[in-house]
Amino acid sequence: MEVATIKKFRFGRKKEESKGLFQGILERIKTLKEELYMDNDLLFILTYMASISTAQISRDKIFEKTSEKREYAPSKYFSKIKDLAQKWHYDYATACELIARKVKHERVKNLLNRFSNAISAGEPDREFLEKEWKVFKTVRKDEFERCLESLRKWTDAYTALTVSTSLVSIVILLSVIIYKVGDPAQTLYTTAFFILLISFMG
Repeated sequence: MEVATIKKFRFGRKKEESKGLFQGILERIKTLKEELYMDNDLLFILTYMASISTAQISRDKIFEKTSEKREYAPSKYFSKIKDLAQKWHYDYATACELIARKVKHERVKNLLNRFSNAISAGEPDREFLEKEWKVFKTVRKDEFERCLESLRKWTDAYTALTVSTSLVSIVILLSVIIYKVGDPAQTLYTTAFFILLISFMG
């Protein structure tokens, strides 16, 4: 009876550990996915906030509407700010500052800190959001162009490498056939393998 109880306990413990490990992996994947989309989503969020702010709606409504955009990763931070301000009666400057301390993503953290400072200084939300949107849009555009240029360079290098490898392989194959220093079939298979390997690995 005791042995059965011990085995059952160990099995349950292992099951809980496996479940905890699996949940940890899922959480990590979810976090990485959010980080991957965070910059683009931040641009969309800023675009949305700047747009609705032109309707002269209240700050409560801006944060409330933004927090409803669950499809964008940064919305969860604005939801927390809204809850602190509307449910716990913090002022928005303090709420932004408190949430910014817990945010790991550098750009979101800086945005919330700037928003907190702007609110404290009495800057209108519309002006702040429009300014942030324009700046961030320019930054993302520059980053995209740099990435595109880098991709072009890598493409050129990859093409040159593939052509060079093919040329060397042809020279080796012709040398084997002309001078009969090896098995042409084996040389052909070997060179084809290396060409495919370089093509896939880059």
